[in-house]
Amino acid sequence: RPVYRLGQTVYFKGIARASEPDGFKNRGGGLDVKVKFEDPENQEIWSGNVKTTSFGTFNGLLSIPKEGKTGAYQITLTYPDGTADYERVEIDQYRK
Repeated sequence: RPVYRLGQTVYFKGIARASEPDGFKNRGGGLDVKVKFEDPENQEIWSGNVKTTSFGTFNGLLSIPKEGKTGAYQITLTYPDGTADYERVEIDQYRK
């Protein structure tokens, strides 16, 4: 989803894969992936863990505060080996 509003819930999902010389490799099931959600000023809004399935997939949800700030929020995913991925979620004020 390209843009969310303050107070809405962000649903996320992903696949934990590692880049190998011969292509991508499934990181496997049962991995604890740390998730951190930060506002545009890099203040932590929420953090927690998700566990991967046997296919390497994971999912979760994050609530955007109603009194939060608009702009780009960041989701940081940190894997057990210390590597990390970053995703952005845009929050704006708009009318339907």
